Amino acid sequence: MAQRIGITICVVCSYYDITTEQLFSASHKWQYADARAVICYILHEKWSMSITAVGTLLHRNHSSVTCAIRKIKTWIDNPKIFSKEVKIVDAIIESIDSMIEEIQQKRHRT
Repeated sequence: MAQRIGITICVVCSYYDITTEQLFSASHKWQYADARAVICYILHEKWSMSITAVGTLLHRNHSSVTCAIRKIKTWIDNPKIFSKEVKIVDAIIESIDSMIEEIQQKRHRT
């Protein structure tokens, strides 16, 4: 699980062109907030992490994590309005999946 979390954070930071320090900061700049929201969504929805665990990881409270997940679900549920954002989330998830698959294949070869 730790590997998935690390990959998720690295891929999201790369897509939003931010550092992990910026991600974990208290700043409300849109890039940081959107990146945190995407991470909350992926960790909770894809990797089945509890909202409390996601909040602890990102130094956010339960309410902030829930709101962030709801934000991404709104993007996904309204692709005509949020097409750019949905494409970003899809691309991030695809990148994470391919990186994890590549790591698993390397492990099986050795």
